[in-house]
Amino acid sequence: MDLDRTCAKMAALNMLWRNVDSTIIWGDTLRLKGRGGWATVSTILGGQLRWLPEPEAQKLLEDSVRKMQPQPGPEPAPVIVPAREGKRGQFEMDL
Repeated sequence: MDLDRTCAKMAALNMLWRNVDSTIIWGDTLRLKGRGGWATVSTILGGQLRWLPEPEAQKLLEDSVRKMQPQPGPEPAPVIVPAREGKRGQFEMDL
């Protein structure tokens, strides 16, 4: 993702030249606003470049942010450490 359209386009062309699957979004990271973008798909003949319109780029950006947020799940069970009696008759615990 890049705010500057020229830099985003250069990144997309670099991924196309390297024949790598990628999605480059042109937009503002801090405001989470996608203005457009490019998707590259690797092929035997050297790859394909496809323009992403603003609504599609915005949806991809929102989906990627949603995936990075922690998912609620069950809390881990507490670990119970038994105490044991030491050599001098005192109780010890390993923490």
